[in-house]
Amino acid sequence: MEDRFELGKFLSIPFRRKPLDMTPTPPEILDSLRGEIIEGVQEIGPSISRESSVFESFLGPPSEQLKEVVDALVAAIHQGVTSGLWQAKQDAVERISLDGYIRQLCNNSGVKPELASWAVETWAIAIGVSERVRYDIDFRCPSCDACGVSLKKIAGRVIKCPKCKSKIQVSNDGKQLTLVPQKHGTSEKQPSKAAERDQIGNTARTENVGPDQNRPASERAIPKVVDLNRSSRVIESNPENKENEPALDPRTNSFPSIFNNSIGMTLKLVPSGKFLMGDLAVKQEVNINQPFYLGIFQVTQQEYQRVTGCNPSHFRSPRKPVEWVSWQDAVLFCEMLSTLPSEKSKGRNYRLPSEAEWEYACRAGSSSNYCFGDDGSCLCDFAWFGDRLGKGTKYVGQKSPNAWGLYDMHGNVAEWCADVYLRQAKLTSQTLKTKEEDERVYRGGSWFTRAKDCRSAIRHGVAKSYKDSYIGFRVAMDLPER
Repeated sequence: MEDRFELGKFLSIPFRRKPLDMTPTPPEILDSLRGEIIEGVQEIGPSISRESSVFESFLGPPSEQLKEVVDALVAAIHQGVTSGLWQAKQDAVERISLDGYIRQLCNNSGVKPELASWAVETWAIAIGVSERVRYDIDFRCPSCDACGVSLKKIAGRVIKCPKCKSKIQVSNDGKQLTLVPQKHGTSEKQPSKAAERDQIGNTARTENVGPDQNRPASERAIPKVVDLNRSSRVIESNPENKENEPALDPRTNSFPSIFNNSIGMTLKLVPSGKFLMGDLAVKQEVNINQPFYLGIFQVTQQEYQRVTGCNPSHFRSPRKPVEWVSWQDAVLFCEMLSTLPSEKSKGRNYRLPSEAEWEYACRAGSSSNYCFGDDGSCLCDFAWFGDRLGKGTKYVGQKSPNAWGLYDMHGNVAEWCADVYLRQAKLTSQTLKTKEEDERVYRGGSWFTRAKDCRSAIRHGVAKSYKDSYIGFRVAMDLPER
């Protein structure tokens, strides 16, 4: 039950008598709190993120377990972090760095780095600028040099590298983060010149660089330090790692690697290339002959309603993925989006990805069961799935992206693809032409499925008119003609 009280003359907000409902594990507690904040911004508006009294009144008294987290969120308001994010949104700043805000909370308010990171990222999502965020400090494993996990999220923990499985201690003293491999029976190795350059920390663009598999063992297993007081900036990856980035076709040089369309969808350029499609006995090499754009998020209910004028979803919220849409509905959305004047004038023709394109993008250069490796215990960092919660869809983009910056490929909702579902037919890299068969492919896991059914190679087929609360889609787009 909620009581309502008047704040001033014009603002009426809900007040919760009881602390937030506690769920079994800390990650779920934080996800629940983040969802409350997102809904609060949508319900009340900017004042909840600009005035601490409004925020605290809306949230109510936190439990002892959440007190430190809520204090970090309030500190972000007092330090002007939320005002800065609103200003960046108003000014349409293309790329927003959160590192300066995080250091500000650590240095001025004494917030722990991992809490400061979570608080700032939560406000960025709630305010609606998370798709513009860049990360200047990324994890790079000192043992195998795999990269792509934000250091700010793992400070003070022992983590396991998803690639080489080595355990790494991440410590911090408020000024720097240090990574020390926890390998047994390994003698200390002298760092090479390349490794010495890496000791001051590694920075990367939002487009995560793939793991470096060519670095000799003599250059691995050394502690790495990242200075938290350095200025926020983006540095190009060193030449040794350039060869591991997905190579863009020369024809794509005139196209942006990432862009926002007229309704706010963010699409990323996926390069052409080869990969092993499928798993077990049906794995085969497939060519993706043409680069293409793919939405970094699943289509949200807000985007779907803006184009079609309706929202058929069962789990209603603007930032959740649209579901309860058939394959026919998804195709119609792509056609309607393509005919919007602002999109048509730029030659943008949207479609569903082929299932080969979908798996290629999901794998992001990997050949393992999941984009991050074979260990299903790490899936909760990348996907919402049935083993973990099983209680419906969640806001898009809350989990970690894959190495190519694509979110929710392994979960939240499964995704329609363009292809006819052929059970025994040889898979191809091109979208199959429409046939009389009624079944269409959907790929990926969902909030409803088990972890083993969230693998990169998992595929299903149902009638093209089928609808359910665990199937949605994301859009693809061919390069516009020049």
